[in-house]
Amino acid sequence: MSRLGDALRRVPAPISYGIVAIVLAGATVAIVMQLRPAKPMAEEDPARVVYCKCALCGHVVEASAAELTEKGILDPIEGSTLTASGKRCPKCGRNGLDTAFKCPKDGTVFLFGRQPGRVQGCPKCGWNPYSR
Repeated sequence: MSRLGDALRRVPAPISYGIVAIVLAGATVAIVMQLRPAKPMAEEDPARVVYCKCALCGHVVEASAAELTEKGILDPIEGSTLTASGKRCPKCGRNGLDTAFKCPKDGTVFLFGRQPGRVQGCPKCGWNPYSR
C-alpha cells in the first residue's frame, strides 16, 4: 500500500487535478443521464410496427407502438409487455401475449427465448436479433 501512496505523491499536482476533474465530469454526466426522463416508446416513432405473440395459442398482434400502448399491451416507457407472464391474448383470453420479433429473412414472427447454453432465434432459419 505504501508503494501506491508513494507513486501518487510523485504525480505532479496539475495531472492529479486533471484526473480528479475528469472523474467528476464523468460522474456528473452519469447522474444527469440517469435522472433524465426516458422518452416513451410511442413518442420515439409512432409509426413503428411492434409485434406481440401469444406463447400459448400463437396468435400475433401487429400494431404501432402507440396503438398497443393505448390498448394497455405495452408499457409506454419500457416498450415491452407490462407483466412477466404476458398480457391477455385477444384470441384465447389467457395471459401469454408478449413482445416478439419478425424475422427479416422469412417473415416469421417469433418469441425470443433463451435456454441454458443456447440462444434461440427464428425457428425457421435461426436468425437472431442480437447477433451481428
